[in-house]
Amino acid sequence: MARCFCQLPPHGIRRLSGSLWLNLGIVSQASHLPDLSLRLTASSVQEQVADELQIFSPPQQEPWSAPNISFTRSILNAAQPATTKFKPTRLLSLPPSPNSAIKLTTTTHLPHPVQYAALSYCWGPPSDAIQQTTLTTSSLPSRMTSIPLSDLSPVMLDAVKVCRSLGIPYLWIDALCIIQDSKTDWEFESQQMARIYEHSYLTICAAGSSSCLEGFLSKRAVYPEYRYTSPAKGIVNGVFTLRSVPSNSDGTLAAKASSPPLEQDLSVTSWSERGWVFQERAMSTSKLFFGKSMLHVQTNSLVLSENGHQSEVKANNNHDDRNTSPNTTPLSLLPHLLHGDKTNNRYDLWLSVVLKFVHLKWTIEEDLLPGLSGPASRFNDIMPPNDAYLAGHWRSDLHASLLWVAGRRGHHPRPNTLPSLLQSLQKGNPLHCPSWSWPGRRDDIFRFVHGLPDGRKCRVRTHLRPEFSLIKSNVQAEGVVNPFGRLSPKVNSLVVSGKVIPMSNILSPDKPKWEFTTESAEWRCANAERGYLIMVSHDWDDDAAGGSNPAVTTEEELSKIKLLLLSSCCSLSELPAGSIKPGAEATTKILFPTEHSKTFLDDPDFQSGGGGTCSFCQDQKHKRDVWGLLLYPADSQGRYYRVGIFYSRAQHGGSEVFNEAETCEVELM
Repeated sequence: MARCFCQLPPHGIRRLSGSLWLNLGIVSQASHLPDLSLRLTASSVQEQVADELQIFSPPQQEPWSAPNISFTRSILNAAQPATTKFKPTRLLSLPPSPNSAIKLTTTTHLPHPVQYAALSYCWGPPSDAIQQTTLTTSSLPSRMTSIPLSDLSPVMLDAVKVCRSLGIPYLWIDALCIIQDSKTDWEFESQQMARIYEHSYLTICAAGSSSCLEGFLSKRAVYPEYRYTSPAKGIVNGVFTLRSVPSNSDGTLAAKASSPPLEQDLSVTSWSERGWVFQERAMSTSKLFFGKSMLHVQTNSLVLSENGHQSEVKANNNHDDRNTSPNTTPLSLLPHLLHGDKTNNRYDLWLSVVLKFVHLKWTIEEDLLPGLSGPASRFNDIMPPNDAYLAGHWRSDLHASLLWVAGRRGHHPRPNTLPSLLQSLQKGNPLHCPSWSWPGRRDDIFRFVHGLPDGRKCRVRTHLRPEFSLIKSNVQAEGVVNPFGRLSPKVNSLVVSGKVIPMSNILSPDKPKWEFTTESAEWRCANAERGYLIMVSHDWDDDAAGGSNPAVTTEEELSKIKLLLLSSCCSLSELPAGSIKPGAEATTKILFPTEHSKTFLDDPDFQSGGGGTCSFCQDQKHKRDVWGLLLYPADSQGRYYRVGIFYSRAQHGGSEVFNEAETCEVELM
């Protein structure tokens, strides 16, 4: 029989977003049982008790109570949203009477500006989604006349209640404002979605709801009260409550103890993992979150929570995007982020968006590129006139964005041999993505060699230059309305001209050809005679167990692999020239060296207007670090699949490896 006890510190509790860590000691004859920890949130309605314990006020039992309505209205009124001439194609018109039916209306006759809210929610599993009312070609005439409230799903009905309480006359809901069985309408509206959320007066985020059949305005649980008396001569007497912090379905806590209340709420909801939600939360400047624990209002980067907590959403400096906050600075602030701020670059920002986007979940896999089309369309507005969007990449940044690495241990396992990889590439994928494009082969463990998750620019990006030419792009969108949406099932390829060498050129015939290193660089390809060392990260696993055993790849297969040079950067490494034994560098630092993480704010050669003054870059004889693609022959002459990437530091050969290389024209399939 085990006996548990809980001891609450009587005084001096630190304010950690109102959270407390309580140790549950277990007294038991079974000495092997560990101590347990339970994280609770303490709050009090009494100001003296809250100040004494340094905790916040509790959330309202009614999520949309009069105090919360007043709280939300005051923040929105103070935000003073900018007027806009943008209008969605259709909106739901909401008469002010709470029991009146609503109707669908086209916006051509509505004057500027139109004040509307947009709903962001999870449709849920197909069995739930099929039960909600939607707009179809046949139902369009009747929806323009009337939509009874009884026809609305619970999450839609709650959104209507919120709008009416705030006096917002129009509401946009994708299921009712997009003709679901019209391919042309769906294609056009999916591209417009980013602007719809960007220009909405308010985005209502049903973060605590996981299905269209689950509303977000139901009463919250009532928690017991505990008496509190100050140890300092009984000066303060009162009560406080304790409630558990929301957790994942497996009981784990995704957010840190010191995380703001909004981040705690978003970290335990399926809403923030949904693919379509990305642009909905990323583009909206004013958001009203209904979380599992409380209500939160965000205007631009400022977040105010129902319990009184205030925080600011900032760029995350963590290089591992899997651990970054599920909330972000709105992408609608792109012009502000780029104007006069040399810590950001439009292409780095795009890669940071992709790094957040790549881990999201999709009910329909083919929706991935349409789901990214909104942000892509918004970025297209700020890109140079001669740039172009190519299946998740930008033409002017291919020398950086084509250099991506997908890991071995995610939800999208890689093929375990080179032949199985080639077979999957020949078969194609549901997105019709070519081998060089990340959407077709993304993984939970995914990164760009030259991309930082927070959008900062590293030193290499300042000095990086392309070493190939794009001759022709054969990338085509499936439809004619949305150039950023689904790809055509036809061949989507790039024809490039660049330096190409066979991998056999680097191998030494009398030395070991391969040496296992790490996940980021599976092979070290060395030629001691020439002093060359090339690090290779291939796109297959070499064995079913997910290890790396070069013996599995045959000599015939290796003889067909070629190296295409993509980009180069001047080197600042202090390693001795000609060293092919990096020693301690046989880690992830081989592909991501420390010097490459330096931001260009620390680089005296950087000029915000471009045209750096780096003497190494201007010196044509100075050896450079190089990166490129591993290529394997496809179905016809001159066509190749991407099967990996490589990197060679200047001190291990670098650009010198390609001094005698031929310039070839190849088509990347």
